[in-house]
Order: sequence, then C-alpha cells, then structure tokens
Amino acid sequence: MANSRTKNFSVNASFAALSELVSAMLAFASRIVFVRCLSAEYLGLGGLFTNILTILSLAELGIGTAISYSMYKPLAENDVEKIKSLVNFYRKAYLTIGTAVLVIGVCLSPFLDLFIKERPNIPYNEFIAIYFLTVFQTALSYFFSFRYTIFSADQKGYVVQKVTMATSIIRTVLQIVVLLAFHNYILFLLIAIFAVIVSNIILSKKAVKAYPYLKEKSKPLASDTVRQIKRNTFAMLVYRIGIVVATTIDTLLISRYFGIVAVAIYTNYYLIISYSDKFFSHVLGTIAPSLGNLLVSAENEKKMEVFHALQLVYFWLATYLAVLLIILFNPFVELAFGKEYLFDQSMVIALVVSITLTNFQRPCGLTRDAAGLYWYGKLRPIAMSILNVLFSVTFVHLYGIIGVVIGTALAKLSTYVWYDPYIVFKHALSGRLSHYFLRYFFHWGLLFLLIVVCSLIANVIPTEGLLGLFCGFVYITIVVNTTFYIVFRHSSSFVYLKEITLPIRKRFHLS
Repeated sequence: MANSRTKNFSVNASFAALSELVSAMLAFASRIVFVRCLSAEYLGLGGLFTNILTILSLAELGIGTAISYSMYKPLAENDVEKIKSLVNFYRKAYLTIGTAVLVIGVCLSPFLDLFIKERPNIPYNEFIAIYFLTVFQTALSYFFSFRYTIFSADQKGYVVQKVTMATSIIRTVLQIVVLLAFHNYILFLLIAIFAVIVSNIILSKKAVKAYPYLKEKSKPLASDTVRQIKRNTFAMLVYRIGIVVATTIDTLLISRYFGIVAVAIYTNYYLIISYSDKFFSHVLGTIAPSLGNLLVSAENEKKMEVFHALQLVYFWLATYLAVLLIILFNPFVELAFGKEYLFDQSMVIALVVSITLTNFQRPCGLTRDAAGLYWYGKLRPIAMSILNVLFSVTFVHLYGIIGVVIGTALAKLSTYVWYDPYIVFKHALSGRLSHYFLRYFFHWGLLFLLIVVCSLIANVIPTEGLLGLFCGFVYITIVVNTTFYIVFRHSSSFVYLKEITLPIRKRFHLS
C-alpha cells in the first residue's frame, strides 16, 4: 500500500509539475504579447473582473474538498453505490453554484463603477461585454466538473492534467494569433470560453469511460453523510474565505484607490506569484489523498516523520522561491513587460514576505485538510478576513500602494501563522508545538541570511537583461540548495526523503 501511495503521488506530482510549467510558460508568452497588442487598461480590467468573480465563487471553495474527502473511503472499498450518490450530490451542488454565479454576476453589472477609481478609456459596450464574458466563463466551469473530480479523489489527477495541458497549449496559441492579427480582447475571451467547454466535455467523457457506473441512477445520500458533507463544506468555506480575501482584497483596493493601470502593473507580479502558488497547491498538494490515508492508519511516530519531511520540502522550496523573487522579480518584469510595469523594490519585498508566510504555513494547512479538521478553528478565517480588510484599508492611507500588501501580511501573522499549527498539533499530531515554532523561526533566519548573501553577489554580478537573469538564477540556485544540503544532510527528515525518493532517483539514474 505504501509503495502504491508513493507511486500515485510520484505520477500525479510529475504530471502536475509538467502541466504547471507548461501553463506558466504559455501564460507568460500570452501576457508578453498582450501588453504589446492591447493597452494596460484591458490588462487591469481583466484582473479586476476575475477577482470580483473569485469572490462570487466562494460557495465552491468548501464543497469540492469536502466531497473529495468523502470519496476516499468508498473508493478504497469500491463502494460503487456510495460513489454514485456522492457524484450526483456534487452535480446538483455545482449546477446550483454555477447558476448562482451567473445570475449574481449579471445582477452586479450596474455596480462595477464602485470597484474602479475611474472607468478606463474603453467604449462602454466593450467594457460590459468583457465583464459578461468573464462571468459566463467563470460559471461555465461548474457545469461539467462534477464528474471528473473523481480522478483526483482516486489519486489519478494526472488524467486531468494531461487534458488541461493539451487544451491550454491550443488555447494560448490561438489567443496569441488573435492578439497579433486583430488586437481584440473580445475574441481573446471567446477562445478561452471555447477551451473551457472542450476541456470539460473531454474530461467528462473520460470519467464516464473510466467509471461507467457514473451513468447509472444513484440513490440519495444517507442523511448522516449529507450532514457531514454540509458540516465540512461550511467549515472549509470559512477557512477558504481568508485565502480568497487575501488574494482579492489587494486587487480591489488597488483598483479603488489607484486605478486600473495600477491593477495592470500588480497583475503582472501576481501572475508570477499565482503560478508559484499553483505549484505548491497543485503539485505538492497531490499528496493530500495519500496523507489522509496515512493520518487515519499510521502510528504517531510515522505521522511526525512524514510531517517533518513535508516541512523540510516546503521550507526548502519556499526559501528558494523567496530568494529568487527578491533578487530577480524586478529584472524579470522589466525584461518581459517593460520599465513602465515596475514596482519599487520595497513593494517586491512586501509581496515576497506575504507569500512566504503562506508557503511556510502550508505543511500545517495540508495536514489539517488531509485529516479532515475542517470544523476546528472555523472562526479563524473570519477573523483573518476582517483584519485583512481593516489593516489594508488603514495602511493604504498611511503608506500608499505598499500598505495594501503590508495589511495582508499582518492579517496572516495575526491568525493562521500560529493558529493552524495549534489545531494540527492538538487534533492530528502528538508533538510539541514549541519544536514546530523553533523550526519555523530557524527557517526565517536562514532565509534572511541567504537573501543577504545573494544580494551581495548581485551587487557584483548584475541581474539586468537576459544574461543577467540567467547568471542570477544560476548563483541563487547554487547558494540556496548547497546551503540547505549542508545544513540538513544529516537530519532525519533529509534521510527519510532520500529513502522514499530512491525509486524515482533510480529510474532517472540520480541515485
């Protein structure tokens, strides 16, 4: 069973990593063409509308995870009737959510000016058409996905990644051609909608082929199962509210106080941040089903061994990412989009601190979700959301645009950075919380030291231009990874990671 879990995780993680890498490369290629073919107003408008609709999609954020968690056991036991009932319940929920997003999104259209400091210089008919198409694309994603979610729950997420990657390539190529030929944002959005439809139809057919019983009639879920799903959904919804507020409040406040062009600049930075976030959640997050199985079946010693190994992986990768962004963020943005799309370095530091707070906390968040601890600490995200708005609004008046990001970082520090570890160590792991925080603060100290060292090297080896970026990437990669290897090579977590990755390393002749 352990080998099977490791194999599934390896396959899913490999395909997820490849898919995210391809998606990121395509997104950057599309964005580079976009900023050269259309004005900054279009770029900012797209980012603003997407964030507004992300808030409308809050209802989905709990039920998907709750249903997936409910599927683990029936899939393991091949309980076909229970699986059919869960998928049918999921279908009804997602159709309701998609319809609600569509209706509320349309009803919100008369109030769009409330989110914008000054309406961009775009004809109103085009302005409103862009919004309605964005609403339709968001709602559309809910009308098919109920079937193929079973792949992720069954540790076969690579099936979804394959189709997503193929349709993304075709979509991006078509969008780039349209931008270069017609300079038309409406056609750009129509291609994205068409790609969503094609991708969902293909995945739905694959799900029915792999699980033919999904076409059969299902019985209603037992009342106790429905109650459990509703309870977990509510708790997950509340947990994810904090995440959504953190990712949307910055854009909404920047739009309201600084205008659409400022949003356009911010979305270029956020594009890079979002793909790093997807790597952590979609690639490393593929271990969630296997981790959930471990947490309900293993002894505490084994649980702690795996948790500490997770910590090392996340801290290592998050530190590497943070140093790369501190040194190379602005040189990359300048090279890709131009000087007019640059923020001050202080803004870069604030953004990196904020995302690193999230990345360092991910081992606890992943363990919390895998253990099904949705109900515990359900009020924490509400507190975070309130503090996020209060801090960001206060600091935006005091410090300008950087105050928005500082407010978000302070909200994270005040809530889940300390409270999520408390929940995990109280209900899922038997260990000393003080030891967790000693590791946590040690890694922050190590990150600070690595930033200082790499900044000193950057003063000697410039990072401007393509060659400078490449040189910076090389020396940061060497400095960060060599340091981590020297510091942790004899630790039990490092030894454990070497053992479980041995089959993969042998396969690629890395051992």
